This record gives sequence, C-alpha cells and structure tokens, in this order.
Amino acid sequence: ETKRAKILMLEVPYNIWEALDAETVKRKGPMGRLELQATTIELLAERLKELGYILPQ
Repeated sequence: ETKRAKILMLEVPYNIWEALDAETVKRKGPMGRLELQATTIELLAERLKELGYILPQ
C-alpha cells in the first residue's frame, strides 16, 4: 500500500506567518504560496529530525 501525502491546515498567529514569509524569502527568493508551503514543510521536517524522528526522503 502506497502512503499518500496528507493535508494539514494550520491557523497560525500573524507573527508566525510573517516569520515563515521571511524564512521563505531567505531560502527561496521571491515567494509565492507554494514556496511558503514548501518552506513550512522543510522547517517541520528539520525540527522533527532534531527531536529524533527518522523521516523518509
């Protein structure tokens, strides 16, 4: 059975959104919604690895 991606919708405070926006610009240049989503996923994956989770590529 193939595991598919899941949708996770988050409501975040504006200051967190601003920080994600700034990090996206640093990592990917001029941003769009898909780049913001990709940056958020990268940051979550980085933090989960720091917490000891092994994440498949």
